[in-house]
Amino acid sequence: MYLAAVAGLAYQMVFARKRSGAPHWSVIIPLALFVLAFGIDGTNSYLYLIKETYPGALARIP
Repeated sequence: MYLAAVAGLAYQMVFARKRSGAPHWSVIIPLALFVLAFGIDGTNSYLYLIKETYPGALARIP
């Protein structure tokens, strides 16, 4: 995952210097939805970890 991110950034630095600017809204909206989904999933996972690690800490979570 990190290797792909570094490779993508290196590619952008070398080949895409002339093109800059914000992406179109049709690209920003799906990316924002993915970020929101990752945030919700991470929060859910963290709360489940707390629930399983410390019994009774979050008793109201099913």
